[in-house]
Amino acid sequence: MSISVVAVVGAGFMGTGIAESAALAGKHVVLYEPDERPLRQSRGRRSASIEKRMLNGKLTRDEGERPRDRVIYTTRFEDLGGAEAVIEDATLKREVFARLDEQVPDADFLAPNTSSIPIAELAAATSRPQRVLGLCFFSPVPVMRLVEVVAAIDTAETALAAAEESPVTSESARSAPRTARGSSSTRCGSPT
Repeated sequence: MSISVVAVVGAGFMGTGIAESAALAGKHVVLYEPDERPLRQSRGRRSASIEKRMLNGKLTRDEGERPRDRVIYTTRFEDLGGAEAVIEDATLKREVFARLDEQVPDADFLAPNTSSIPIAELAAATSRPQRVLGLCFFSPVPVMRLVEVVAAIDTAETALAAAEESPVTSESARSAPRTARGSSSTRCGSPT
């Protein structure tokens, strides 16, 4: 199973980092934001990040130039299909997942970048909860290169396998138990 296009909803700090990491991994990215201004800011952040990494010797000039054309910035939700990054608001994320479920019925998995909202709660907003799982990225995404794959009770093994093989999870850990709320880093720091 090979993922060729990664979609990211939200062009903020985390969404931009996820898009950059996927593009550096050789994948094409569709980065969605309803307004043009955050997309312009995202382009600038991504360009500055790559430039800094080239100046620091973390990337060669060729490695830094190749991913520049791999990210498509769009204000059209219809252009999507893959991962998401939306502010930590359960109601908004449920709405996004319901729309993604309709928009990308053939996606291998749908994954929020969430640290505190139960994956099962977001999966319940879809007609195919078995393909919903969490990807908890550590910040800053292009530097940390660590992603925790979080499974809900209904998450299918095929969705987990696709996520673990995706271009942005090369150094991933799978959380357990499946019923846990959020990522392990969130649970470790939580007083409950």
